[in-house]
Parts: sequence; structure tokens; C-alpha cells
Amino acid sequence: MKPAPIRTIDKVNNWFRNVNLNSTNPPPTPEGPNFLVPVRIWPGPSASPVDESAAMLRTIRVPAKATLNTLIALLTVDPSTGVGVSWGVWFCRPGTTVKLSNFTTIAELGYEPVPSLRGPYLECFRKMTPPSGSFSTLFDVEVCIVGELN
Repeated sequence: MKPAPIRTIDKVNNWFRNVNLNSTNPPPTPEGPNFLVPVRIWPGPSASPVDESAAMLRTIRVPAKATLNTLIALLTVDPSTGVGVSWGVWFCRPGTTVKLSNFTTIAELGYEPVPSLRGPYLECFRKMTPPSGSFSTLFDVEVCIVGELN
């Protein structure tokens, strides 16, 4: 019997090295292509001509199957946007004030990897002050109950 060529032995060795016997989950499927979405972040809960100069225009790289929740998570990572410290964040189509559901996909809004089909920026509104009747600071409360329970 003739021995196997070195190239074949090396190929089989690489296959065995890539197998993880301790893995319980299948390998993750690769994400789709990423693309850029322009977002205009307003300083307040509504758009006004006074705040026009303070509105920030950011371009965020998102995966193709991203939702608005994914976009909020990506904006939270950047501390300069102020989304991470805000009390509420919502998105609207350009020029409107109708709130979009956070489960709306970016593709449903017309933002796709093809640049010619891309619309203008998304409007992002944030509420920076706490709602009435809520605490501006969160704290822990420890309750001790003294006595026997029957």
C-alpha cells in the first residue's frame, strides 16, 4: 500500500483541527452586509427651528437585518449622542412626527445597502428630562421585616 501524499495528509489534519468536539451550538451564521444609515439626533423631544443648529447628524453602520432597537443600541454605545443617558428615544421618518415602532426594520423604511435607493436621514428624538412623578436618580431600598412568620 502506497502512503498518502503530504498534501492530502495536511488537508485532513486541517479538517480535524477545525472540529470542536466540545461545541454544543452550531457555528454562527455570518451576518449580511453592513451599510450606513444617516440619523439626525435632536436635542429635545420634538423638532423646532430653535434646535436646528443643535441637531447632530450621525452616520451609523448597521447590519442589513437591523431593527430600530438595534439602531438605539448602536447609538447608546457612542456617548457623544446622548442617547445612553436619555429617558426616552424614538424615531420618525424625515419631516414627520409620527413615532415608528422599535421593531420596524431599517429595510422597511427604505434604507438598503444600495446607495441609489437610500432615503434621507432618520429623525431621532430623545427625552432628556425625567417624566413627571419619577425619580431623577435610581437608588436601592432595603426592607427588613422583624418578627416571626406563621
